[in-house]
Amino acid sequence: NDNTVQRLPEYQASLLPYRTPVGGVEVSGEMSATDFYREKGAKAVRGRGTMTLSRTFVPYTSVSITPYVSANAIGTRFEDAGDEWESAGRLVPMTGVTLAAEGQRGYLRDSKGFVHVVGAEVGYRHVYRVDQEEMPVYDRWSRLASQNQFVFTATQRLIRIRESVSPREFASMRIEWAYDVNGRDPSDTPY
Repeated sequence: NDNTVQRLPEYQASLLPYRTPVGGVEVSGEMSATDFYREKGAKAVRGRGTMTLSRTFVPYTSVSITPYVSANAIGTRFEDAGDEWESAGRLVPMTGVTLAAEGQRGYLRDSKGFVHVVGAEVGYRHVYRVDQEEMPVYDRWSRLASQNQFVFTATQRLIRIRESVSPREFASMRIEWAYDVNGRDPSDTPY
């Protein structure tokens, strides 16, 4: 009995934030695709993509407010019990806003050293409820559950500064906690 799911190959691409000429709106996105294979069991090919439009406002130095709207596309092509291939897919909209603050301190000597950056974020995220019952569950991104949550994030970054070289992130840490106002609904997704 082979219960191991092979996820090879797995592809991922990101579209870094690009500022459009329309009112300072930025567009960004990412895509992932993978091939699931089991020696004994169903096979599937899946993809997921996200496109986000956002606009950042900076009311004070090191403080920003960013409202955003996203569209999450989830699709799968899978082999059913009768060795026939079926397809399923959904578009799941999401909206939100993030308030972020950041502070830094440099530890430099002769233009070399480190800059320590500490940040905190408070946000609200709403993922709309979309029926995804016909989509099989393989892993954490098989489905996207509806959410109505407040998100709290603490970040730290250590950036290395050297002469004649671009700064590099030496270490980073991100801790995120979310509180869903409606409570967890396990019927949409197992995660």
